[in-house]
Amino acid sequence: TVKLASKYLGSGETYKVEIRKRGVEFGKMDIVRAIAREIAKMGNKVKLEHPHKIIQVEVFPIITGISVIEEYDIFETKR
Repeated sequence: TVKLASKYLGSGETYKVEIRKRGVEFGKMDIVRAIAREIAKMGNKVKLEHPHKIIQVEVFPIITGISVIEEYDIFETKR
């Protein structure tokens, strides 16, 4: 995660971490804290509203997916 973040997070850019998990017993906040602790070493700060980048982590029993996106990359459908 940190290797990917360092590739896509610019110096001084803010970020937030979003976790989606299914079928695993890890706590969401444990995952967020572990990621934030490592990214803090790069000098980037957490910003929960309107960050420069969003680190999305999806955790499944046999695979984990990670994306680093910008807020405008997210779209929602109205139901």
